[in-house]
Amino acid sequence: EHRHWLMRACWQWVLQRASAVNAVSAWLCAEAQRRLPFVTKIECITNGIAEPPDTLPDGAVLRRHLGLPDDYVCMVGVLEHYKGHDLALRCWAELDSDVALVLIGNGSAMGAYQDLCARLGLSQRVHLLGQLPHDETLCLLRDSRAMLMPSRNEGLGLAILEAGLLGVPVIASDIAPFQEMLRHEHNGLLFRSDDSHALTDCVRRLLGEPALGERLARQFGADVRAHFSFADNARRYGELYQRAVRDSGQQRAS
Repeated sequence: EHRHWLMRACWQWVLQRASAVNAVSAWLCAEAQRRLPFVTKIECITNGIAEPPDTLPDGAVLRRHLGLPDDYVCMVGVLEHYKGHDLALRCWAELDSDVALVLIGNGSAMGAYQDLCARLGLSQRVHLLGQLPHDETLCLLRDSRAMLMPSRNEGLGLAILEAGLLGVPVIASDIAPFQEMLRHEHNGLLFRSDDSHALTDCVRRLLGEPALGERLARQFGADVRAHFSFADNARRYGELYQRAVRDSGQQRAS
């Protein structure tokens, strides 16, 4: 409790003296304003993302090296409870499919998820790879049938944007930050947060309707390029810094 109070006091001291404050999603901006009423203005500047490199590893060679099948769904993220890996594992236990689930990332819940895989009989269908180099992660994501993001909480979700640029359909929980990027059946599939059965329904649908996945991925790729470009992100941060410097100078002059 003392540590929590001290951290809050430090954040208050820093933020009250900041010339500018930004958040990466409208939800996070509103949440910060609710929780940090002493901050007078928080600007929303969403994450930007650059196009993936043209020189990603050969997918078939990488899969053989890692012992992975060719047909799989991918999830990228730190292995912590809020990311919802347990929902993905319970979903896979419900699925009657040979499609594998590949989890990329490391974290404190690795042991717990390995145990859950064993209890659910998923050891042959789920692959926990740990942390991989970024180019290998992008390669595996690019070649996957779909990407899962069953998070219970996020600021925005940068890996979702990477999936969009790689042409991979996305299934995500319906938390507010994801709804800023995805619209159900327009450019992705959204399921009720913290509901593994609803996630299973979405996975079954996407695996059973390849044309749906192609349409969603195509639309999402266009949306990411239109609204989350790295160039636009850099421009907006540049404008924010310029205003911060100008306002800071005016405050010192007064």
